[in-house]
Amino acid sequence: MQLSREPKRRIYKTVIVRDGRLAGAILLGDLDRMPFLTQALDNGSVLPQERASLLFDLAQPRADDRDEELAPDTQVCNCNGVSKADIDSCMNSGMRTLHEIVTATRAGTGCGGCKERVLRIVESAAGKARIREAA
Repeated sequence: MQLSREPKRRIYKTVIVRDGRLAGAILLGDLDRMPFLTQALDNGSVLPQERASLLFDLAQPRADDRDEELAPDTQVCNCNGVSKADIDSCMNSGMRTLHEIVTATRAGTGCGGCKERVLRIVESAAGKARIREAA
């Protein structure tokens, strides 16, 4: 088990690792690593040897942590079961704002932990669409 606490900042993080794979996690006060941990748990990924990287962003984002490189079946919002493909589908149908995507998919309306990631996906896809239209 890896544990981190910062009581003054009201941050508590812990992960439970079994057989080199994530078995559970608690993040309070800082959700930056939630997307990576969620995917690691869902996919049963083998975790890096540097366990502190599970709780802290120690280096450049990994390929599986970058929003533009997420597989279409990656679940972005666990509360409402919204995948990256669902967001891409909305974008392909002409939706371009976070409000439109949230209204159509309900992504980010549960706990809110994924809202920043949804926004980054929308911004990334909208930027690519503008580049394609200009070409």
